[in-house]
Amino acid sequence: MPRRSGRRPSSCASVNVLVAFCDLDDFKTINDDLGHHAGDEVLCVVADALRRVVRGRDLVARFGGDEFVIVVSGVEGETEARLLGERLVVSVRELDAPVSLSVGICGPGPASETTLMRRAADEAMYETKRAGKNSWTHRRWEPTAG
Repeated sequence: MPRRSGRRPSSCASVNVLVAFCDLDDFKTINDDLGHHAGDEVLCVVADALRRVVRGRDLVARFGGDEFVIVVSGVEGETEARLLGERLVVSVRELDAPVSLSVGICGPGPASETTLMRRAADEAMYETKRAGKNSWTHRRWEPTAG
């Protein structure tokens, strides 16, 4: 089996991405009031809704608990970040589920920096929570961010 250096291919640097960090608002209440089985069902329904927002080539992954990370590739500008934020929040708002979504988005930036962009998106998500939840916050990628 070939060894990998752990470095991303140089082509990653030329691909711009957006990284979104999403957290379900008040999800603990579902688990506490309705049980973990109901919570698992809500997570599956939300994951499906988030996947419908992005293209098949983009990544939607459960990060842990009630958090999801989304990586959208081939992004040209900040307008796409605003559209993504709104579509993600609305996709959960339209569900027949007692949750809403807080989203932080970072980018566009080089795919080679997704780890740092994820951290910046996580911080932006907490800004959304502090501002009242059920919305999104966008941060421009800056090489010193994260």
